[in-house]
Amino acid sequence: MNNVHPSRLVTVIIIAVLVILPIVALSSLFRNAEATTTVISSNTTLPNKTVNAGDTLIINPGVTLTMSGTLTNRGNIVNSGTINMNVKILNNYGIIIDAAGGSITTGTINNYESGIITEDAGSIHNYGDTYFSNYGKHVSYGEVRVSYTNGVTGPDDHKEYRNFGSGVFESHGPARFFGFSNSEGGQATFHQGASLQTSVGGGALYTNGMIDNYGPLSVQGNYPGIIDIGPNGILNDHVGGTILNSIRPGYDARTTIYGTLNNDGRFTNVSHIVNIGTFNNNGILENNIGGGGVLGIVDNSGIFNNDGSISNKGVVNNLQSGNFDNDGSFVNECGGVFNNQGTFTGNPVVNNCTSFPITHMSDTTASAGYAVNSAKPARAELATSTSQLIGDKIDSITLKLKRVGTISGSAVIGILDSNNNVKKAFGGALNVATLTTTYTDYEVHLTAGELYTIQSGDRIGIRYTGGTTTTWVAVMLDLDAADPFDGTKSYAQYYQGSWLSNTDRDMYMILKQTHG
Repeated sequence: MNNVHPSRLVTVIIIAVLVILPIVALSSLFRNAEATTTVISSNTTLPNKTVNAGDTLIINPGVTLTMSGTLTNRGNIVNSGTINMNVKILNNYGIIIDAAGGSITTGTINNYESGIITEDAGSIHNYGDTYFSNYGKHVSYGEVRVSYTNGVTGPDDHKEYRNFGSGVFESHGPARFFGFSNSEGGQATFHQGASLQTSVGGGALYTNGMIDNYGPLSVQGNYPGIIDIGPNGILNDHVGGTILNSIRPGYDARTTIYGTLNNDGRFTNVSHIVNIGTFNNNGILENNIGGGGVLGIVDNSGIFNNDGSISNKGVVNNLQSGNFDNDGSFVNECGGVFNNQGTFTGNPVVNNCTSFPITHMSDTTASAGYAVNSAKPARAELATSTSQLIGDKIDSITLKLKRVGTISGSAVIGILDSNNNVKKAFGGALNVATLTTTYTDYEVHLTAGELYTIQSGDRIGIRYTGGTTTTWVAVMLDLDAADPFDGTKSYAQYYQGSWLSNTDRDMYMILKQTHG
């Protein structure tokens, strides 16, 4: 064996030390950085908690994790139970999955740019004078709520969902906020089946980014309901989407457009729309009068393109600097006013005001009364397939009635079918014992706001299954064959096991539509 020079031996040793020690140190480092999984399987209370990158925190179903401090997630949280933050702070840089049955209740939520929150039919409730701040991605299939403590009204200036410029918010379920703000660069989508409601303490929706709405979007409350579309903001109400901006009487509400509002769905305004930017209406715009006479107002000083339909019961002002292009339908209903001081092009505004009541049938020839009792339990006017009544809307029926003898029970006035079943009752049950013993006009109504559309085969009249051959409800008929109502297209019938016809007779009857 050759002898090794001492200097070479030293060199070999030094090289070995330089190579082996870093490997040992690095191996030790990796061992310390191994991912850990923590499972909460029973009710647990923790102080400040950090889930490190690569680590996983699991909360089992039926279990509550109560935090007395801040919860910071840089790894993964899978929640199938309850996370109760006691109005503390939840900071997310990693991934949070709120699984079906899961619930997260917190004070402040900060979802940072690297963060992803997914609610898989779970729920997130953010209570207190705080925000839900989203810089990352938040996908909600459950419920997300940001409001004052447990929904109780209170100061309303610090309880909103804030979607910042890098944020993406996708809602497939109910979202309830005091306010929702979407900054420039932010993207919010409310999918079909989702709903956004900002309410109670002054609903507000602000966007300087992009909002796509496919579901019902409601901005209303006890204080001003506000929709603000900033200079770079775009609000797209897609086909099937609905937007309602309204307020209770005595308060102001408004929609202000500096950017662009594209409506392909239905926008219902019971407030004040101020358009300084661009309003493209390819769907339906309803400018209505709300409860307490709150008037819907549209002020246009920007660009208003209507290729859809506008139903106006309020006031639409095209101001001096406004450009209004009406290639669709613009109808002023009763009380609707259109004032033009700017540029108006396209189809003319149609004024369509129908005064009420509308009387669809008025046969008041009183010839003779006929019995309605257990033997003949119904008398009615038949609307055949060619009747002039087909398609008419009614909410009022008048018959001339009296009682004969002592009777009890209830009669029904309304729409009967081919088997003498009640298809639609007007005015509820009529106590026959209260009928007078002389012929009197009795008018019955549908409930407020309801209308019935007459269809082929409808029998309009009275049904009473009580009485005897000597006691009954008497109903007046018109027997004047020389002056019938609607010829043989509408005529009287009575029920006796089946409907039997008197084509030369009509019911004494008044049918009215009392409202639109």
